[in-house]
Amino acid sequence: MNYYKNTRGKGVKQDNKAFFAIEQIAATLSMLIGGIILFNATDLFGWDLTQIVQFREAFTAPDSLWGWAMISGLAFGLLAFFSVFIFMFKGRTATFAGLVNRLTSLIAGTAATLLFAIVFGGKYPVTEDWITLGFILIAVAFLTKAEKKRAAELKLNTK
Repeated sequence: MNYYKNTRGKGVKQDNKAFFAIEQIAATLSMLIGGIILFNATDLFGWDLTQIVQFREAFTAPDSLWGWAMISGLAFGLLAFFSVFIFMFKGRTATFAGLVNRLTSLIAGTAATLLFAIVFGGKYPVTEDWITLGFILIAVAFLTKAEKKRAAELKLNTK
């Protein structure tokens, strides 16, 4: 982000949307390439670590309930995807948008864990997870209040 900010001349209008598009494309490609390397790591490097073998078997010999597992992760994926758009609202600062984006990912993770526990009988989030979620929601409330105050101050300064 600083690259985009620091390489523009004075008075040049900044459009940071390109940064977020590049970030999402780079993240997607990195995960895809990393996944392909891990999938083929047993053949390429002779790795036989349990985690890598399980990762490969998830694709080559999936569990019969794989569809339900995918649906349980949908809560995380949808919220994480749409949380990216918070960066694109006019006037958002990286301080606010970055934190809120990460916090929504944590909330989505808790929601996905809860859905997994209900649907598949997995482990429910522990007390610490719920306390952390409470702190996250309190933090979002304070960030929202601060952002509204900042936006109001900007509006006063531009008149």
